[in-house]
Parts: sequence; C-alpha cells; structure tokens
Amino acid sequence: MQLKFFVIITCFIFSIVIGGSVLLYRVNVIYPALLENTLSNHNDDLASLSNALISEENHLKVLVADWAKWDDSFLFMTDKLPTYIDSNIVASTFEDANLQSIIYINNDKKLWFSATYDAEEESVDYNKALPYLIPNIDEINFPEDEDYNNKGYLDTESGPMFYSIVSIQDSHQSQAGNGYLIFTRILNVTFFDNIKKITGTSFDVIRSGEGSNIFGRKIVETAATEYYRSIFDANGGELVTAVVHYSKNTIPLMIDNLTIWIVFTLCCLPFLLAYSLFFFVVSPMQCMSKKVQGMKSGGSIVGFTHFYYINELAVFQSALNELFEKVNEDHSSLTLMSLTDGLTGINNRRAFDQDLVVSWRTSARLKQPLALVLIDIDFFKRLNDCLGHSKGDEALQAVASALQQTCRRSSDNVYRYGGEEFAIILSLEDVGHLMDMLSLIHNAILNINCIHPDSPISELLTVSCGVCLLDRPGAWMQNEPALKAILLADEALYESKANGRNCHTVKRLEGHELNQ
Repeated sequence: MQLKFFVIITCFIFSIVIGGSVLLYRVNVIYPALLENTLSNHNDDLASLSNALISEENHLKVLVADWAKWDDSFLFMTDKLPTYIDSNIVASTFEDANLQSIIYINNDKKLWFSATYDAEEESVDYNKALPYLIPNIDEINFPEDEDYNNKGYLDTESGPMFYSIVSIQDSHQSQAGNGYLIFTRILNVTFFDNIKKITGTSFDVIRSGEGSNIFGRKIVETAATEYYRSIFDANGGELVTAVVHYSKNTIPLMIDNLTIWIVFTLCCLPFLLAYSLFFFVVSPMQCMSKKVQGMKSGGSIVGFTHFYYINELAVFQSALNELFEKVNEDHSSLTLMSLTDGLTGINNRRAFDQDLVVSWRTSARLKQPLALVLIDIDFFKRLNDCLGHSKGDEALQAVASALQQTCRRSSDNVYRYGGEEFAIILSLEDVGHLMDMLSLIHNAILNINCIHPDSPISELLTVSCGVCLLDRPGAWMQNEPALKAILLADEALYESKANGRNCHTVKRLEGHELNQ
C-alpha cells in the first residue's frame, strides 16, 4: 500500500474516531449536564416564585396577628370608637402594609366594620357591603382555635385577593375571642411586579391557564420555554395563572453549531496536524476541562499542577492559577461580608437563619437543650428622635458589643436580627444557665450607661427579651421547622413589652410560660 493511501486511510479513520468521539461526548456528557443545569435553574425559579408568595402570606399573617392582639381592637368589637379608626385605619396604614381592606367580623360571623383602600383616589372607603369585599362569607376559612391564623384566596369584584384571618383577643389572651379580624391584599399588577423584583423571574399573569398549583412545588423534568403555575381558591377554582417565560436560547441543543464546526474541522485536518494537536494541545486541554468539571461538581477551586510542553499553555495555566487564587480570596471575603452586619460588626440575619437550622438539627441529634433569645431595645425610636440617628447607631454598636462580651462560649452566637432587634442562640447546660444568661444580658446593657432621656421606664437604655426554650429536645424536632422557635420567641417578646418592658419572658416550645 502506498504511503499516501495509508495516510489518507489513517486520517479518515482518525477523523471518524475523533469526530465521533466529540459527538458522543456532546450527546452523552455535555448535553445531559447542560440540560440538568437548565432544569435545576428552572425549578429554582419556580420554587422562588412559590417562596415569594409564601413570604407575602406570612407577612400578612404576622401583621393581622399583631393587630388582633391589641386591647384597642378587642374593645373596638364592643364599641366602635372613632378614635380607634382615626388612629389606625387610615390611608397610610394601607399603603405601608400594601393592604386592600381591613374587615372586622363579630362572633356571629356578621360584618361589624370594614375599610377598603382606593389606591387611585388615595382614600379609605368605610363600611362597604360584605358581598363586595367577600362574595360569600362561607368561603372564609374561620379559625377553630383562637390562637390559630387561617388564610386563603378568593375572587372578588376588585379581582383575586388573598386574606389572613385571626380571632380578636385581648393582649393577655385571658378572655374569649371577640370576633375576627381579616386583612386582605389584592393580587394586582403592583403585587406581581413586586414578586418579579423579589424573585428575579420573568412571568406574565393571566386570568386562567390550566396550570399546576403554584404551591405544589412540582418538579419539572422537561426543559421548556413556558411553565404555567396557578393559584386556586378554597373550592379548587383557578384564580390567576403565572406564565414563566424563558428564551429559546436558554434551552440546550443536543448538537449545537459549535459542535458541528468542531467535528468538521477535525475531519479536515491532516493526520500529522491532528495527531500533534491531540498530543500537545487537545489532550492537555481535556485534562484542564475535566479538572474544571471536577471543580464545578466538587464546589472547590484548586490550581493546576500538570506539566505542559507548549509554553503558551504553561502561561495560561499560571494565569488561571493566579485567577483561581484571587477568586478563592474574593469568595472568602464576600462570604464573610454576606454574613456580617455592616453597622455593628456582628453576625447578620442571613447568618442567623443558617445557624438556627444547624443548631436546631444539632440539638435534636444530641438532645442538647437550646434557647433562642430575641432582644429588642426599649423605646429605640424615641432615642433616635431625641438624640439623633448617629447616637442611635452608637447605641446599637454598644448593645452589640455588650451582648458579644456576655456570650463568650463558642456555642453562643449573637446576631443583629433587624433594626433595633438582636438574637442570641444558646446551647444550654440547664434552665438555670439560661436564667443566669438573661440576668447577665440585662446587667450588661445597664453597664453600657447609655442615657435614654425619653424613656418612660428608665434613665438608662434597657432591653426586653423573649425566649423560646427547648429543654427537652429530641427526634420530634426532625419533623418540625425551626421557624416555630422564632414565632414562639417573638410571642414571648410581645409579652415582655406588654408587661412593661425591661424584662424577659421565657416560653417552652410547647407554649408554657416558665417565668419572668
């Protein structure tokens, strides 16, 4: 056989092998990885849409629960005092909380009082007819338990809306419920625009579109340019549907144009060049590619140590190693910044959310008693108004420093929970340890000697504490969310405020108050 035919046949076979290998690699390795990543991103977007709506529900739930525990609200159900309406049910209330209407229902489930906000007129319309606000009172999911907060979705003359309802009680919850309080929020363009900003997801809202339940967390298994997710009322009726859009360019192709050109080029290269490129360039690049894939799968970035014959590849490797080192440094710095409060220098709310879940699971596994302490600076707004925000910031920094000095054990963590609120997660030895820590906290705050000229309870800055105590942790916690600890601690904090502030209230997770 002549050499040229040998070369031609060898190159032909080589081209088929290389071209076929590239195609197989694309079809069996790269394409499945791209498709999996696309499906993961789509599912994350759909989940974030559901989480955003749940967040809106929880916000409304907390808001209506707060109002329903006012003594003024309790008395209002007996006597419609104009002062209560003038002080609370005004346009700014609806604007700040993004409410459509506030409805008071008596124990006979009859309308007692209502107020509806007209966003265009920026005015409040009082005592609209109940059928206009809620088409059928029987569709409302009234809470059977006075301490339980129900919610739901309804179709009204103003459009689809969701509501949260809770029994109206006195602040001490010592008397029977005196009717029900309902807050509603209209599902209008402004509402969904806010959801888009929160989730960063592009979607359109239509009246109906045969979509699956938006709260169902249905996992999509086929990549598409549109997904339909719907909100249903209590009777299963479809109220609105969100159509989530994606560009066609985001859906990976099994064989794209780049793959076709690579195969064509490899099939046209002569044998020597093909062999040389494979030995000196392609093979090293494959090693780099595999290592990058390994970095992507493993989540860590490490430098290359492979030796290259081509000087340019060695330079490229060195540059990449420097880049990876810089990325690692920036990643560590950003991670630290994302978990630190900029004003006080302590852990922020994001760190709190992460650590609480870890502490919750650890407590359940090791049966180690756990306490969550929510701390609120008493009359902080008055301090800001009296001394200025600069002094307020100094007070926040001083409180944060005092709390850190109090919690010196490695298992005790201090966080800025938000505004003038702080949180502490304590791993306890016993209940007495918790009581000692609470005393230390109050004394540490007083030792700051921060003058509060406008405080009605003390000349110095004071705090109120609400504590959720888990003194009998165990396997039962695995089926319970850590959010329960936050809600119970927040409830205890409200009681401390109601009891005159500058004190603490401790509640077990079951809801039984220990002491003050």
